[in-house]
Amino acid sequence: MLCCPDCFTHLFLKDFIENSPASKRGKCSYCSSKNTLQVIAPPNLSDLFQPVFDLYIESAGGTTLNEQLQADWQLFSKALPLRKQQKLLSDISLDDSFEHLKVIPLSSPGTAFIDMWNDFKNELLHENRFFPKNAIKTDNFKELLAYLTMNKEDYPTSLYRARVSRGSSAYDITEMGKPPKDKATAGRANPQGIPYFYLASDHKTAIAETRPYKSENVCVGRYKVSKKARFIDLREPKKIICPVSLDEDNLQRLYKEHMPFLEHLSYTLSIPVSPTATPGPTHHR
Repeated sequence: MLCCPDCFTHLFLKDFIENSPASKRGKCSYCSSKNTLQVIAPPNLSDLFQPVFDLYIESAGGTTLNEQLQADWQLFSKALPLRKQQKLLSDISLDDSFEHLKVIPLSSPGTAFIDMWNDFKNELLHENRFFPKNAIKTDNFKELLAYLTMNKEDYPTSLYRARVSRGSSAYDITEMGKPPKDKATAGRANPQGIPYFYLASDHKTAIAETRPYKSENVCVGRYKVSKKARFIDLREPKKIICPVSLDEDNLQRLYKEHMPFLEHLSYTLSIPVSPTATPGPTHHR
């Protein structure tokens, strides 16, 4: 039996299979990929997967191991059916019981970082905006976001900003920046009165963010991304952070402390800002 890069979602695993000395050209036995790919015998992945397996313990009242791994890490690609996921894990572990194994996490994910973040956010909003007592240590924050730093080859080359036009004429480029301080309302990431420069990955999203009326014109600016820019991808932390790429200590800490916070941060920053409650900076019209 041989598995291929298309069985998995994470780039680390894909690269490992493609570049391993144990790989060879062939057909996948699990996802039935029609591409001629590098394939590898699953036991060659066992050392990578063992620290991940150690995050869980067997429990009759739990979920199957493949479902737990998918929920926690989005490990398998959509091309791999559930039964094939189970078979692949069994072959990786060299243990037939893994095919039907039910598990629960060895320890519950913690909320310490989430609680710290919420205390910090609430203090900025309602108590002590300029001298917060609950400020998160920047070293801790950098460590967390380092997991989500994008590869330069994945950087966008252009980003977009939209504003509802005053009339039929377009805005001058000098008017397409961040809103003035007196018009900067609270948004996904900024408090009221502190303007942020929000951009979208495509022009349609930028226009949608302005929530224009049907009769209004919208002016869209396209911005070239500087080569010095750095990007953090918060869209799907579970899909981005590959658990088998970490050593045991970092994996344990990620699972218990960091991943719950990164998921919380991703969700918080993705919530649309209601125009009837607290309009976001895209309503600088």
